[in-house]
Amino acid sequence: MNRQTYAYAVCLAAVIALLITIPRAIGAALDYRDPLHVKQPASEVELGTFEAYKEDVARRKNAAEFFRWLDADKYHDPARDYEAARNERVGLVQLEARRSVISNGGLALFAVILFVLHWRLTKKRPIPIRTA
Repeated sequence: MNRQTYAYAVCLAAVIALLITIPRAIGAALDYRDPLHVKQPASEVELGTFEAYKEDVARRKNAAEFFRWLDADKYHDPARDYEAARNERVGLVQLEARRSVISNGGLALFAVILFVLHWRLTKKRPIPIRTA
């Protein structure tokens, strides 16, 4: 394999890396901006609105447990439970989104640098092979 073939192969790998990392970084940035609308596992409680949260809790508990949970007293408030769960979910989604933006952005930057350096190699004249 000569130098130009190697440079073209690295450029192709860098372009493929960019095609994978850029959409992931954009998706993570959008998740960071709107963390409550990120798809969540079915095992987690719906946190879009307080009403949706109450309906989801009602589906998961039997009637007696739900009404006991719904009766707010000075130690327990369903609205406070909702706010705590919502804030925890927002924090976790934003943390994951930040990590994804940083890792995918770093990989994209590395791919751009590799592409530029190796693209310049393709423009250089090939070294003639001497035969004895």
